[in-house]
Amino acid sequence: AKVAKHVKSNAIIYVKDGATAGIGAGQMSRVDSARVAHRKSIDAAQAAGIEGALTQGSVVASDAFFPFADGLEALVAAGA
Repeated sequence: AKVAKHVKSNAIIYVKDGATAGIGAGQMSRVDSARVAHRKSIDAAQAAGIEGALTQGSVVASDAFFPFADGLEALVAAGA
């Protein structure tokens, strides 16, 4: 939640083991923010020599309102 308050609209923050695993923000869509954050977590994992996505087994903080299931489904697909 501390990180999410500093991120712009439709902030999606994946957190795992007390560390930020992915950040997506500034998108017109919550789903797009969730996908951007997941993609960034994959890139970060590859850079660290880790297979898969850092979002696997994560929890999520967001300032976004989720009126439809699609945003939540994107979070679950990312491993949260």
